[in-house]
Amino acid sequence: MSYEPHELTIVLEGVRPLSWNQIYVGVHWSKRKRLVDEAHWLTRLALPEDYEIFTSPVDITITSYFSTSPLDCDNIAAKLYIDGLCGYVLADDSPRYVSSVTTKSRVDKKKPRVEIKLRATKSYE
Repeated sequence: MSYEPHELTIVLEGVRPLSWNQIYVGVHWSKRKRLVDEAHWLTRLALPEDYEIFTSPVDITITSYFSTSPLDCDNIAAKLYIDGLCGYVLADDSPRYVSSVTTKSRVDKKKPRVEIKLRATKSYE
């Protein structure tokens, strides 16, 4: 019997998310590549051992908890973390597999982190 996951939460402990400004404003391509590769690696490293690939579309919510100086939620580079999931828990990040992406910015002085929640939705419309 095949198992279709309905929800998965991935937590990147102690991680301050990258901002679009860090990635694209005057950053040399080699540094940008290193930052992107690190975001992909951290995301994959946090996957549970028994993860399953989603075959139906998902809504993704990325909530970033900051110890200080939270980013604006529209400046959180969610795509970097989502790209890190492609080929692992997501077949692809096209509209067929990702229905929506929401970013949230919160403060948690004691436990900064990035939480990535994938929730299965209805079939692609």
